[in-house]
Parts: sequence; structure tokens; C-alpha cells
Amino acid sequence: MNTANGTAQGYLVRLNSVRVGDVEVYDVEAIVSQQPMPYVLLGNSFISRFSMRRDADQMVLEKRF
Repeated sequence: MNTANGTAQGYLVRLNSVRVGDVEVYDVEAIVSQQPMPYVLLGNSFISRFSMRRDADQMVLEKRF
């Protein structure tokens, strides 16, 4: 896969579910990288399930489906 730091090896997997707080999304495509990272990235396969809106100084994600 191509990253901001160049090419890296990764493994495409499908997760049964991903939970963030009290929101759970099912059947999410993900990539597992061999490179250690100090944080988890949520990509478009997760974020695309939400609509985003601005409420004053906050960005709000609402589950679409």
C-alpha cells in the first residue's frame, strides 16, 4: 500500500464490527500494517457510514446506516 511515508506492506481484512464509544458499525474493511503506530486510524470504510455536520465549534458525526 502507499502511505505518506512511502510504500508499506499491509493485509486487507474484513472486521465483523468496529465500536467507538456507544456506536458500533458492522462489516468494515480494514488494513493491518506491520509498522507499529502509536494510534489507530479510522478510514473511509468506517467514516463513510456517518454524516458530518458542524455545530458551533464542534464537528458532529451521525450514523447514517
